[in-house]
Amino acid sequence: MDYEEELKGWEIKGKADVYTVIEYVAKGGFGEIWKAERKSNHQPVAIKKLLSKHRSTSSSIDKFFQEGALTERLDHPNILHTYEVGIDPKKNICFLVTDFLDHDLSVYLRKEREIDSSSAQKIIVLVAEGLHYAHTQGVLHRDVHPRNILIDKDGQVYLSDFGIAKVLEESPLKSKIDNFYSNCARVRTKETSLESELAKFGVTDTGDAEDSGSREIIFTLARGNPAYASLEVLRRGIKVATAKSDQFSLGQVAYELFKVIGDQRLCKVAETAMKIDPDTRFPSVNDFKETLQTVPDYLHQLRSYQDIGKRLGLAELEQLYQLAQKAHVENPVNKPLFQPILGQVEDEQVAQYAQFLEELVQNTGKKDIQPAVLELQKKVVPVLREIEKLAGRT
Repeated sequence: MDYEEELKGWEIKGKADVYTVIEYVAKGGFGEIWKAERKSNHQPVAIKKLLSKHRSTSSSIDKFFQEGALTERLDHPNILHTYEVGIDPKKNICFLVTDFLDHDLSVYLRKEREIDSSSAQKIIVLVAEGLHYAHTQGVLHRDVHPRNILIDKDGQVYLSDFGIAKVLEESPLKSKIDNFYSNCARVRTKETSLESELAKFGVTDTGDAEDSGSREIIFTLARGNPAYASLEVLRRGIKVATAKSDQFSLGQVAYELFKVIGDQRLCKVAETAMKIDPDTRFPSVNDFKETLQTVPDYLHQLRSYQDIGKRLGLAELEQLYQLAQKAHVENPVNKPLFQPILGQVEDEQVAQYAQFLEELVQNTGKKDIQPAVLELQKKVVPVLREIEKLAGRT
C-alpha cells in the first residue's frame, strides 16, 4: 500500500465527532484519503490527511486548510462540503472530513464503467453549475480534472479539492477566508493557540512552497494539473488563471468524456470551451452549461416514445427505444455509429413526432386513429430498421 503509516482502526478526535478509520483509499499530492465512520451515527465519511512531508511549512498547511475553509462556506449541492477541519495533536495529523463518495469521473475515461450520452451530459452540466457558483462567489478552482469530480452511488455529482483555489479580492468570502485560522476547527480549545499546535509539528517558517523543498508539489502550485491546464496557465503560471481558465479545464474533461461515448455533437460544444484564446471561449461557465443543455437528448425522446407506445400498444415504438438503447449502451462498437443514424430524425421532426404522439394519446377513443397510427409507423419504421442493423437484430 502507498500510504505513510497504517491508520486502520485509529480514532481521530475532531471537534464535531470522533472518526474511526476503516480503510485506505488513495493518495494525492497533498494528502491521503481514508474511509472512516462517525462514532455518533456510524455514517461513512472520508478523512483527508495532510502528508507529513508537507507539515513542516505553514504555506503547505495553509493550502490544505484553505480547502476546508472554502468548502465549509461554498454552499452548493454540486460542491463537496467539508464538515470539519482540524488537528489531532495526539495522533500528530492535520485532517479534513467530507462525505465518502463512490467513485470519480476517471472510471468512465478508463472505461471501467459504462456511461451513456445522457448521463455524461448531465455530469458535466452539474459540475458546471457548481463551478459557476464558485465563480459568482469570487473563487477560482484552478485544478479541475477528472479525479476532482466525484460521484456518489445515487449519481449525484460533486466538484472537490479547492486546495489551490484563489479567492478574489471582490469575493464576499474574502474576509472570512483571510481569517480561516480562527474560523476553522483547528484550535481545539480557547486556551490552545494555533501557533502552539503547529509548533508541535515543527512549523516555524512562513515561506512559500518553493522555499520549503517540497519539489513534488511545486508544479501543481505553479500550473495546476498540466493535462487539463489552459495554455495561458501553462505559459505564465497559475497566478494568471481566470474563470475562463477553469472553463478550459472543464471543457477538456468534458471533451474526453464525450469522446469516450462517441457523441460528436457534445464534443463540438466542449471544443469551444477549449479554445486557445480565452476571448473566444464561452463568456462564462454558465454559458458553456446552457449550450450543452441545448443539445437534444435523443434517448430521452425515445423514452417518451416508449411510454406512449405502451399506452397505444405500438410495438414498433417500444422496439425503437429498446434497440436504440442496446446499440448505444450495450454495444460499444456501435456507439460512434448510433448518433448519425438517429440524427436522421431532425430536431424539428422529433418535436413534431412528440406532439403528434401526444395528440394520438388524447384521441385514442376516436375511430379515425388507425390512419394516424399507420402514418406514424411509416415515419418511425425506417429509422427502426437502421437501428436494428446496428444492434445486430436483422
